[in-house]
Amino acid sequence: MVTMSNLLVEGWGAALLTKIVTLLLTLVLGLVAIKVLLYLEEKLLRRSPITSTAVPFILSVSKIFGYVLLGISVATSLHIVEISSIVTALGAVGLAVSLAVKDSLSNLMGGCLLILTKAFKLGDTIEVDGATGTVAEIGLIHTVLVGPDRKIFIPNGKVTNAKVTNFTAAQS
Repeated sequence: MVTMSNLLVEGWGAALLTKIVTLLLTLVLGLVAIKVLLYLEEKLLRRSPITSTAVPFILSVSKIFGYVLLGISVATSLHIVEISSIVTALGAVGLAVSLAVKDSLSNLMGGCLLILTKAFKLGDTIEVDGATGTVAEIGLIHTVLVGPDRKIFIPNGKVTNAKVTNFTAAQS
């Protein structure tokens, strides 16, 4: 018959008990840390100039990131998987995500380039890829042109790769 004292005497019961205590301690401390960090992050985001619609999205991404880190911590502390396997898997996931969002990243980097190079500014009349209008907004993802009868949203990746004619700059 297997009893707790027999398990402890044989030695592997103590190792199992140690792993269970380590697991519970890591989980409890990790979950508390995630809750505290999310609370602090929400307080900081609410005070920042970030729009209120972006705050829940940022918090959900942070929460997922926290749970993934907690899972990795538990798996490595219990020696369930080796850290090299986790790093390899995360590298593959990173590659898949980067390929999935490459167009969005192109627009984001295009927005940064437009802001840094100052090829045109708000109020300039420009032509981009056959669309003509007055620049109403230069965002990180898209540029907004206002024409006589419409508003045109052009992705910044397209703006940086297209021929841009600035009619306002030509007049000055």
